[in-house]
Amino acid sequence: MPYLDGRSTKIQKRLPYDALIETNVYDINLNDFAPMGYKQLTKFIYRTPYLADIASSQVDEAMNRFIMDNRIRIDKREEDMILSGEDVVHNGVNKALISDSVIIKNAGRVPDWAMMIKLLNSFKKVLIIGNPLNGTRLRFDDILGFIDEQILAISPLDPEIREELEEAIRKKFHNDLAIIDLPLGGAANDEGNCGIYTAVMSTNKFVIFNL
Repeated sequence: MPYLDGRSTKIQKRLPYDALIETNVYDINLNDFAPMGYKQLTKFIYRTPYLADIASSQVDEAMNRFIMDNRIRIDKREEDMILSGEDVVHNGVNKALISDSVIIKNAGRVPDWAMMIKLLNSFKKVLIIGNPLNGTRLRFDDILGFIDEQILAISPLDPEIREELEEAIRKKFHNDLAIIDLPLGGAANDEGNCGIYTAVMSTNKFVIFNL
């Protein structure tokens, strides 16, 4: 609270305590609970292990109200299937990698075959794979990231895991998707994603990611 507590040149004195509002702030990404898909823009149910179910539900309800209040057009609303953006990496055109944790999250809710149809309807070409760094708390979309339609950037991986990932991608997409290794340095650990972070933002000229 330094900015609001007087320790800023823009605020010369402390604000009165009754002017400060303190509350829990959820560390969430808009991408996690927004509608997703490009073949069919779909609003899935948002749930995440990082929040209690009631908190996830509140976030989801807020997004649904926003969609309705602003008359945002979506093609489909999934009433049964859970899918968070943290488990999806896609190129925005025709390819998506989905974490296999989606299967666990939807166990007893949606049959595997029906889940696959729903994913294909939204993302066109889909490959379900395990999180390459499953032994850490890193998100699926921390490790992988498309930097254009046909190039996938990946964090440093053990050679064996890297080979398995490349084989799965080649089997699904053949030669239509290339993999590049980001020379970020540092081994994967459970303390954070410093040095192995590939969540990217791409423009026509640049690829931007955090270190």
